Amino acid sequence: MDLARFHRAIALIDDDLKRIDIDTRLQELITDLNNIASNPGNVEIANVFKDHLEQLRKLFEISPLNRADDDTAQVVADLHLQSFLGDQLFTRVLDCVQANHLSANLAATALNELKELAKKKLRYIRSMNEAFTELEVEYFELGEGEAEMLIDLPVSTETKTLDDLSKEAKEWNRICETISETFDPERNPVTVRTLASGSWLLYLAGTASFIYGVSQCTKGVNAILRDLIKMKSLYTQLVSTNTPKPILKSLETHNASKVKTDLEKLASKLVSEFYKGPDKGRKNELRTAMSIALQKLSRKIAEGARIELRLELPEKPTVAEGEQPTAEQKKKLAAFERASQIQLELQYSKPDAEFVEHADDLQRALPAPAADGSDNSTSNTK
Repeated sequence: MDLARFHRAIALIDDDLKRIDIDTRLQELITDLNNIASNPGNVEIANVFKDHLEQLRKLFEISPLNRADDDTAQVVADLHLQSFLGDQLFTRVLDCVQANHLSANLAATALNELKELAKKKLRYIRSMNEAFTELEVEYFELGEGEAEMLIDLPVSTETKTLDDLSKEAKEWNRICETISETFDPERNPVTVRTLASGSWLLYLAGTASFIYGVSQCTKGVNAILRDLIKMKSLYTQLVSTNTPKPILKSLETHNASKVKTDLEKLASKLVSEFYKGPDKGRKNELRTAMSIALQKLSRKIAEGARIELRLELPEKPTVAEGEQPTAEQKKKLAAFERASQIQLELQYSKPDAEFVEHADDLQRALPAPAADGSDNSTSNTK
């Protein structure tokens, strides 16, 4: 991850810590529990504790860190902060209280230990953010209406060459070109915004229409891969019950042909629905290109590639009450509504199944990759 994105992630974490003020909130609960221990029959004191606990729950519930983007989530994971932020920290607070529900003193002691542990773990976040700000370290965030595609490719250290990177970039370029032409009438170029290390991280800048197109493709591919996993599970069950080999072979053939057919159907559906170009011949070529792109995309995802799509909403114009929006405001309102719909759609493009553990089975069942150069039909100029 590059430093500008790391700076942003640290700033987001620091902002949430300031908003909640964990140290003060936990000390509040500890004081309440000590008061309960001193006045065990006092209902009013017990209710104050319950109110403070509920207030803390609500603060954690709306934490943006519960739904952090990949960059922030990666920083949280790398710094081992998962159980000290958001919902996970509140779960630990509840555990302290529930595990010692018969003794307010013991619960207060457990919470104090958690408070000190959290303080020790989180104390450097604020100083790091302040240092980055004071030193004017670059800070990256998407601007209004901007969109971005993150491609995260798992690569072990010093196992790949520049030629491997070139081939990988070429394949992703063809995938993105096909999607861009299908979904973006203007066919704006998809450009490289940032390259980062760790695994190979490619941050691509594209239009909202392109990002929407990627979401539709990944959603369809995810569904096909999920179905394939189910079919492989059924195949395993049949093997365990000593099903005759001819039947198993027939099922293998069916699975392979079904996946290819499903990807071709998805490609045809996407091009028919979203391509707005006037050239019917080009539309037919694009169906073939999209089918190949989806086959490549399915293999990439099965190999462990992760895709994250981001879209920052454009500014929503304010229309005075009782007045009709101007032509310019109508245009901006339409853009805002369109972006809002796309942003909602992005949530459904994320995989809800773990494909990596099934990678070998998926690779065997997926269509064989096209020969190099066979998918260059997207090279048409506008």
